[in-house]
Amino acid sequence: MDNAAAASQAEIAAALADGTAEEREHALAAIESVVRGAPPSGSGREQAVALAVASVKPLIVSVLCAPASKVGETEFVRASVLLCEMCKLDAWLVCGEINRKSSEGTPLLASAWSAPDTVLAAMLAQEPSQWTRDSAIIAAATMAAWVPMWAAAGTSGGVDSLWAEVGWQGSMEWMGSFCPRCPFIDPTLQPVDRFAPLAILCLDLVRSEIDTQPEAIIAGAAQCLWAMTFGGRASVGKAVFEAGAPDVFASTMARYNALERISTTNLVSLAVLGGLFKEVAETAQAAGVDIVTPLLATGAVDVAISTLTAYQMLNKPEAVSALGIQWGALYFLEVMNLNSPQAQPVVAKLRSAGVDSFRYLLDHPLAFIADIGIETGVAATKIAALVWGRDDDGGGLTFKRDDIEKIVQIADHRASHSIYYPMREDHGQAILSLCISDLNKELLLGVNNFLPLLVDSLLLDPEHPRMENVTLQGKTDWEAAKGPVQRVSDSYLYDSCPVVQQLLAFH
Repeated sequence: MDNAAAASQAEIAAALADGTAEEREHALAAIESVVRGAPPSGSGREQAVALAVASVKPLIVSVLCAPASKVGETEFVRASVLLCEMCKLDAWLVCGEINRKSSEGTPLLASAWSAPDTVLAAMLAQEPSQWTRDSAIIAAATMAAWVPMWAAAGTSGGVDSLWAEVGWQGSMEWMGSFCPRCPFIDPTLQPVDRFAPLAILCLDLVRSEIDTQPEAIIAGAAQCLWAMTFGGRASVGKAVFEAGAPDVFASTMARYNALERISTTNLVSLAVLGGLFKEVAETAQAAGVDIVTPLLATGAVDVAISTLTAYQMLNKPEAVSALGIQWGALYFLEVMNLNSPQAQPVVAKLRSAGVDSFRYLLDHPLAFIADIGIETGVAATKIAALVWGRDDDGGGLTFKRDDIEKIVQIADHRASHSIYYPMREDHGQAILSLCISDLNKELLLGVNNFLPLLVDSLLLDPEHPRMENVTLQGKTDWEAAKGPVQRVSDSYLYDSCPVVQQLLAFH
């Protein structure tokens, strides 16, 4: 970096920290000019990225954490939009800076959540009845810069590799800091449905202002829907779903072809896939809403299938966002409860679409958060097992031992990743489907941890870790889940796996 560029960075940082409102405006305009005018490659882009990286900390500390008496609503939103654009410019280097572990043990950007007297703090302190469209814009702006990070996951081995580069010891440490501190996720929030009105206002931004708001605001609004329903907030998911989420999803997806939807640079599509498609649908379903009928009617299932087909057709895993594939297609299909009678039209669509896209997914997995099993190969294998696993001929899909091992590993109740996943009633259904096929049953019996998993899934240990397991995605409902999981385990042992029954009887 030349001396002039270094001097310019220092001047911008000083203006943001100690300048007047006019001087801060000039500093923001200077960053915006460089970031928005960055060429696609070459030294000019390198200099733009360098300025963006250098500007992250002063922008967060001096603007987003500043009291509202110094930085008002307009400047707060402008700075947040700019930060999102900086992260999009180079999702790895700039997002690394917003995630750099602070001396307080939090991602740097998270400091803006707890700073007192800010525009965000003032909005959060209001009663839900006082929230307006402007409140939703503040919330969306607050979450916008995280979207490029999630969008880039998969291109460099998973977002957990980014966290490791900036001081985090594994993904659980990062998430253990991020989730409790995010005001929209905070597991201690009471009442748990406090953000339902704000979530509907965010949905309205996506519904009505997609053509007039910056990309960062629309993407941030969809990210808010993910955050506000994360952890199983069923009442919020129900409110958003019934406020028209399926139609908003359908109208947004209609703007893009399948290849555009999964591009790492399409923040709106990816955020809507992640926010509306999985989290809202899952929590609404937990509240008793029939999600299958409206999502079939609005074409959401077709979107999921075409998303997977597009990944195969493109044949460039490095150019595809794991967010779109993992949350927008695979997790959504899991949520549809493919074992249920209501979901059989979904199963029929998957079988009709054929096995090629799933086999491609299994052979070319994308890591989202690899060290807790959030990667496309795991989810794709579970869905494939539910759809084709019972077929003795594989139904055209031939499972490999590596595929089966992934399902067994992710079902382990005592593994480190179980801190993230609560046990649900359908835990192990994919394995049960595989047991019914003699061909796939043999593959299961070849996995070292299979028999211990079967026994552990009987849930006979009075101190079983799932009993009081409060995870980052919600708490295991022990009484509701225990019976169904035990019945599935009985089916493993006695109905579907006579070889296992003999082994256990022998011992």
